[in-house]
Amino acid sequence: MPLLAPSVPPGFEPHPTMVAHEVFEQMKIYMSCSDPEERRIREEKMRKTLNELSNDPMA
Repeated sequence: MPLLAPSVPPGFEPHPTMVAHEVFEQMKIYMSCSDPEERRIREEKMRKTLNELSNDPMA
């Protein structure tokens, strides 16, 4: 039986009220790159963005 990749990458499960479902779907598409270095860069950008959103009371 083949192993299946998780639908949500580890470390990228947003708080339900933080990111709309449609936005999260686009985030997953953005993260689906094959180049490991590009993925690492995108992961860091995503973490930074989610951290900024979680600290912004107006977001």
